[in-house]
Amino acid sequence: MNTVKLLDCTLRDGGYINDWNFGKNVIHKIKTELATSGIEIIELGFLRDEIRDENRAVFNNIEDVKSLIGKKPTSQYAVMAEVSNPFPLGKLAPYTKGAPEIIRVIIWKRMLQEGFEYCKGIVEKGYKLCVQPARVSQYSDSEFVDMIQKFNTLNPLAIYVVDSWGTMDAHTLLHYLQLADENLKPGISVGYHGHNNLKQAFDVAKAFCTYPLKRDLMIDTSVYGIGRGAGNLDTEQFLTYANENLNKNYNISPIQHIYHTYISKIYETKKWGHSIPYAITAKYNCNPSYADYLSNTLHVDDRLVEEVIQQLSPDDKIIFSAKAADDILYKLRKAKCSTCIVIPTRNRVRFIKNWLDKAQLFYTYGTDIWFVDSSDNQDTENLVKNCPYKNVFYARFDDSKRQFKDTLDEKVYYALSLVADKYDWSWPCRDRTFIHIDKMYTQLFEAKKEKFDLITIYYLPIKKNEVTTYDYTDRNQYLLEQFGNMMTLGSMVFCSRFLKQLLTEKVQGKINVGLWIPVAIFHCIANKKFKAKFIKEVNVLQDFPYDAPSFWFKDMFSLWTKRYPAMIENLPACYTAEKEKLLTFTNFPIHPFCWFCLLISRAAGAFTFKQIFKNRKILKKMSLSGYFKMLFISLIPAKLLGRLIDTFARSIRDEKTRKNPIIRFIVFMLRKILL
Repeated sequence: MNTVKLLDCTLRDGGYINDWNFGKNVIHKIKTELATSGIEIIELGFLRDEIRDENRAVFNNIEDVKSLIGKKPTSQYAVMAEVSNPFPLGKLAPYTKGAPEIIRVIIWKRMLQEGFEYCKGIVEKGYKLCVQPARVSQYSDSEFVDMIQKFNTLNPLAIYVVDSWGTMDAHTLLHYLQLADENLKPGISVGYHGHNNLKQAFDVAKAFCTYPLKRDLMIDTSVYGIGRGAGNLDTEQFLTYANENLNKNYNISPIQHIYHTYISKIYETKKWGHSIPYAITAKYNCNPSYADYLSNTLHVDDRLVEEVIQQLSPDDKIIFSAKAADDILYKLRKAKCSTCIVIPTRNRVRFIKNWLDKAQLFYTYGTDIWFVDSSDNQDTENLVKNCPYKNVFYARFDDSKRQFKDTLDEKVYYALSLVADKYDWSWPCRDRTFIHIDKMYTQLFEAKKEKFDLITIYYLPIKKNEVTTYDYTDRNQYLLEQFGNMMTLGSMVFCSRFLKQLLTEKVQGKINVGLWIPVAIFHCIANKKFKAKFIKEVNVLQDFPYDAPSFWFKDMFSLWTKRYPAMIENLPACYTAEKEKLLTFTNFPIHPFCWFCLLISRAAGAFTFKQIFKNRKILKKMSLSGYFKMLFISLIPAKLLGRLIDTFARSIRDEKTRKNPIIRFIVFMLRKILL
């Protein structure tokens, strides 16, 4: 009767999960526990030509492996090498007592001759050889037999049937086992290394064990199945089966201890095991790295994972390509719900770099980014045009042709006119505010299906469990509750149909400086039905740290004492009942006359004592407390206040300073006081 031997590859195949960084002591303890269990062969890690780190199960010389094995080994030990990234044979010391007896070599069909020569060199060094032909499914019967007969000449310890991607059913795997059994020279074992993409590794292993072989069998396992993709056959599961059915007497307790003490901690941060995405890659005979990338890295839902896998080229299915997956995701998501982010900007290269650093995220969500630039140099243009992602666009806005020199509205209007008929949704945003499109894509997709005209996003951070969404069809309620929120560029998203209507409204002009979007919206819906969604459930908008105050602070006095009251007064008559409340900033997320806004504005030289006193009537009407705050703050020299704020801001941007508990407490208290 043939003998079944178990080879545990926890430290080698499991290393794909944590980059082999188990820790020096943990590697030793796992090795010791595996030996105590009675497992015949323990694979200690990879043999690679790279800088040695004793905390990783990767070795660059045999002496380090011997040191780990110790003087009185109770099991056989193995290390893995690979032809595609070979450990130089010139650096491989000849086998001596105490070294790992077995070197297993991953060979690829496309490098078969190189693999043979490499394996021959290992045998000549005195090591026992295990040949691991990756993805045996790519071999025809005749090719598989030819490969076996080629390596027969090296008299290896074993040649494996390797289901690298877990794509093969039991019937097919048994067919390859039969071919190996019939064509291997006597005395050479046959091995099975499978992955659990189809959740069948255990059933296949049992079928292998009960097959009437002419030779010994080697089965690869790992503790809790730790390994790349869907993982491997569980060591603990197979030990139980072997004890009950193969006349074995393995000690399972050490394996359980390894799991609870070491492996479970890895699993908490990096999952592996059977899942629908891994089953999908197996279904389409595809590299399982796509499942990990799409599902775990990009958090793509299972249905979309399958759509991506279906559209991969034959070559891309074999060799993982994040770019290929990204390209397909971009096309699929753009077809389902096309969105663009529109960013008016001027001389703010630092912020543009932050956007471009995250361009791939937008690309995978089918979202384009338009930078509409009026800089007085070409730095922004050069930066954008050198971005490798095809979802990034640049447009120039000529400041010199503005009708009104002190307003940004014309640039926003122009920017939106570029994209109005190109996308399902257009989202204008400040250059210093980043949009987490990953938190919004599903919302946009659903809003498109439900035919919403526009979406209002709450732009301030919210509490972790705070969830609020609301649908508006009442224009007066919408005005009163959301007007203040809508003033911040980034808080509004427009469907194409509504945006084109909005752009035809003749409400542009000097009176609406920086406020064209909310004003135009309420002129547009004054005599029309509309459907708007308010979203306050995720922190979608995130501000980058900034230096200079925006025009909202620099032009605060004229904005709130002249233009804002006139703008409210010029709203259509249907909003008369709400105008008084708007003048006192009812329902504004941040009151314009709070301490924070006034201090920043004064530092920017926004107002003087004389201006405040002269316009006391309108200011008192807007906010009595705001008027007295402005009077008090106007007495502080703007340059001095500016230096103090700048010093504090720079200290907060410094990472070490920001982590200082005293600074964190000061920031917390300032937010409570100022906001």
